[in-house]
Amino acid sequence: LKELIYQGEKVDIECKKAEKSVPKSAYESYSAFANTKGGYIILGVREDKTKTDPKDRFIIQGIEDAPKQKEDFWNTINGNKVNINLLTDDDVKIVEDGSIRLIVIHVPLTPAYSCVAPAFFIKIYGFFTIFIFTIPIITANNYVISNILTAINLLSLLS
Repeated sequence: LKELIYQGEKVDIECKKAEKSVPKSAYESYSAFANTKGGYIILGVREDKTKTDPKDRFIIQGIEDAPKQKEDFWNTINGNKVNINLLTDDDVKIVEDGSIRLIVIHVPLTPAYSCVAPAFFIKIYGFFTIFIFTIPIITANNYVISNILTAINLLSLLS
């Protein structure tokens, strides 16, 4: 796990301080990962953005009450914060290293992302193409929209 943390944040790894509670941004990261190829959210790691070396930048500090935060996370994820819960019990774990406890959340590959979906291609102003897939997009605000609606909004911004 330390090796994963010290690789730094990437498109599939997010670290959150979460000292006393699960931050709102954890659910935003969940939605982002759920709409792509999945990833890991690690609660209990503080980021010092003034540092460049990942071993100095990401400080493993732990969280105060890991069982309560895990329960709060499950209550929220099963409530109305997100539309679809992709997680199983095995995806959310408390990891201990001495007196330090972290919560590691594995967001799996979304089934809709892994299947072949029909696509539409639209040329705009003759110089670039937008690819529109008709798969669901999960948001952190309890909405399921499709990429076609997103593209329509994008087109309205460009016109």
